[in-house]
Amino acid sequence: MGVELKHYDRSYKRVKKKLLQSWRHNYPKPTIKKIYRLTPSKKWKHLYTRYRAKVAKQRRLKNGNEHERWHGTDVANGLCGLGKQVNLCIGKQSCPTAQILKSTLQKSKQGLFGAGIYLTRVSSKAHGYTGGRVTGRPVPKRGTSALILMKSVLGRQYRPRTQMRSLHDVPSKKFDSIGAKAGPLVGSISNRLLYDEDVVYHRRATLPAYWVVYRT
Repeated sequence: MGVELKHYDRSYKRVKKKLLQSWRHNYPKPTIKKIYRLTPSKKWKHLYTRYRAKVAKQRRLKNGNEHERWHGTDVANGLCGLGKQVNLCIGKQSCPTAQILKSTLQKSKQGLFGAGIYLTRVSSKAHGYTGGRVTGRPVPKRGTSALILMKSVLGRQYRPRTQMRSLHDVPSKKFDSIGAKAGPLVGSISNRLLYDEDVVYHRRATLPAYWVVYRT
């Protein structure tokens, strides 16, 4: 499923830089422990590749407007960073991160833009969902956390001006995802969205690319 990268590897340096440069909240700065390059299953890679080609052709967008986006979720205590092979971890049914690595993301049951798959270019925003938010804490718990850097086909994006909690798909067939920009957003807390957020509604629109284990 994946192999640990050496600290001198170009991909290691690129992903580390991407995480640190997009860390904008006042959470403690992360210390990178390990970065893994993930190898998706043939099934999910095939589904993702076909979807990307479909969107690219339909929207006339290079690679379907593919981008890398962060996703944060809970991790089971003590499971992250064990050994050089990711498959030492992914068999644990108790770890939500492990289940994502086995396939890809599931739809969130709720959010500002309904039941979708929530992604962001802001690593610290994704960090807000690594355990602390999931277990009801106001801020993420200190200790070992993990973020997944996802390949994401965003296609043509709808720019919302208000929350849309009842959505289960994009609001129009003219679009492929939600691309919410920081700024005024009617119905959200303080009527503003503080950081950019992308939402897709099809699992095949995302593919795990890198797994970053770090401490705060």
